[in-house]
Amino acid sequence: MNKLLIPLTAAAVALLPACGSTPESGTPAPTASAVSKPTPTPAPVVLTRADIGQKVQAALKKQGTYRMRLTDPSDKSFLVTATVKYNGAKQDFSISSDDGSVVGVAGQYYYQDGPLNSDSTEWKKYNPKAKGLDALTSALIKAYLVQVQTPRLLAGAPYATRFVTTSGPVVDRVPTTKYAMVLDVKKAVAAKAFGDYLTGEIPEDEKLLPVTAVVDRDGLLRQLDYGVGSDRSSIAFSNFGDSVFISEPAPDQIKR
Repeated sequence: MNKLLIPLTAAAVALLPACGSTPESGTPAPTASAVSKPTPTPAPVVLTRADIGQKVQAALKKQGTYRMRLTDPSDKSFLVTATVKYNGAKQDFSISSDDGSVVGVAGQYYYQDGPLNSDSTEWKKYNPKAKGLDALTSALIKAYLVQVQTPRLLAGAPYATRFVTTSGPVVDRVPTTKYAMVLDVKKAVAAKAFGDYLTGEIPEDEKLLPVTAVVDRDGLLRQLDYGVGSDRSSIAFSNFGDSVFISEPAPDQIKR
């Protein structure tokens, strides 16, 4: 009722002088600006299978930075953390696990054994033409890079065989919407929906991928779950817009 009365009161106050009313001596005439108006709440972002991938990526880019926490529901000891920062069209990032860490800056990638800030001080630079053990390191770097780019999975939503929208959980006191879908990965790859994130031949028994995205009213991705059975992964997103600094390893720490 109050929301209805406020604009009506403002209109009545604005009309008083025009009706010939004279305020009491020494009393300033009320004005419409003296009446507080409610701040309109922006409408929540509406996502469909046709645009969820594009809009989620745009919302993340608008924030500039965010943090990812990757877990495996079937392996409580598995944990990978990543910090992502947009640098123009590219993403700088640092990603860390107990097994190894990768730093990516301006399209250059570096790997070290063990977590970030560990005793290891030797970094190996990504080389797509590497051979032998160096080729294994480059493959590890690409595997970590794929983890950072996981939100791009949602670009396959137009090729989903199932797309269901329901109310999601409250995350950090923010209401969300849950989007559950089953991606036809084979069709999406054939249509180049994932770009260079996911390419190549997809085995017939791996062509369908269940994906659940939890997205808030601003279009920010809060959680992404994907996979089936024991081969599942879950990613929580947070710390949007935080100030972060990501740099390359010192030159004397890079293996030549």
